[in-house]
Amino acid sequence: IVAIPIGIQSAVKPNSALSNISSAFAMIGVCGFVVFFSLFGTVLFDTLSMLGFHGDDAFCVIARGALEISSGFLLLSKSALSMESAIVVGSILLGFSGLSVFMQAAERTEAFFFSPAKYFGGKLLAALICPIFSALFFFLYDFENGKYLIIAVSVLVFCIFCFFNYVKIK
Repeated sequence: IVAIPIGIQSAVKPNSALSNISSAFAMIGVCGFVVFFSLFGTVLFDTLSMLGFHGDDAFCVIARGALEISSGFLLLSKSALSMESAIVVGSILLGFSGLSVFMQAAERTEAFFFSPAKYFGGKLLAALICPIFSALFFFLYDFENGKYLIIAVSVLVFCIFCFFNYVKIK
């Protein structure tokens, strides 16, 4: 892959041929990570299924989604999980986003002062927090009567988030 040095990147005009080549290589890199982790997950889980490990449970969906998010959601859509479990598992997948997305972000931000360890920790934290909120919102919404208690809780969570960001800024 042709890498454009950092000093030259800032001098590249947005519509120049060099900019288009750089964009093309960026797209190839992103697609490469998706294809690699998708194929790796397929080979890994096919091998495990030949050994007697079958993948219809939540663990297999999360493990597959931990490699590549769209493969995890594809497996989730085919699984026999209940709606409540599928929402929680899906929120774990959305919170973490998979190693493919992590590697894409690390590759695209390598020229900046980017801490992969902090980013990975943040993704793990999001993978823990997202299912808690999903389960909470799922159980607070009254499907029979259409009551929107979830809106009140969402506003409360938003206010708490704003308060902590305000305190962090000060």
